[in-house]
Amino acid sequence: MICAMRWYFCKTPSIAQKMIPGVIWKGPPGGENPKVYLTFDDGPDRCSTWSLIESLEQTEIKGTFFLTGKNIKNSPRIVQALRSKGHAIGNHGFNHRNPWIMDGNAFHSDVFEGRRLSGSRLYRPPFGRLKWSQLKWVSQSNSVVMWTLMPGDFDTKVSTKDLLHRILKNAEDGTIIVLHDRKYCVEKFLPVLPELTGRLKENGYHFATLPNE
Repeated sequence: MICAMRWYFCKTPSIAQKMIPGVIWKGPPGGENPKVYLTFDDGPDRCSTWSLIESLEQTEIKGTFFLTGKNIKNSPRIVQALRSKGHAIGNHGFNHRNPWIMDGNAFHSDVFEGRRLSGSRLYRPPFGRLKWSQLKWVSQSNSVVMWTLMPGDFDTKVSTKDLLHRILKNAEDGTIIVLHDRKYCVEKFLPVLPELTGRLKENGYHFATLPNE
């Protein structure tokens, strides 16, 4: 289903997952103890990450944060706080540039610098975009992580209640949910985070971080 008839899918179609090999679309399943994975892109953000850390701590949830190298350099204390609270760190490149418009050298440099600063081999390309040649290269030494579910926190036509409904409706064992650590996104989903996590827990789900292997 394409959300709100816009350019992104709420739930990544299974055919897309099969057509693009070597990419992680789902996290390790939990079987009788099903797991979901909350992931947050684009941070750390001085205007939003502290509030997000506090809310996750109150709900006893650990997430996986795909950070840009540039923001890591600007906010090292936030990164330290994320690690100390038990959250996982991933690499979202250095400058959050669209890989489709980058040549080979620029792309390699962006990935390398992001990995150096994040210390993570989990890599999520900005905008979820990679050329086939880039995917082949980056997969040699990194785990490329996409997502199962994109509820659309960045979409101005999507309400807070829409986010809650979309996640609860589509969550299943191993689902990787992508949200964004930006002020306007966090302000949208944070009010329903306790209800979301509580209802998923009631349905038997456990929250996990993606393994950095």
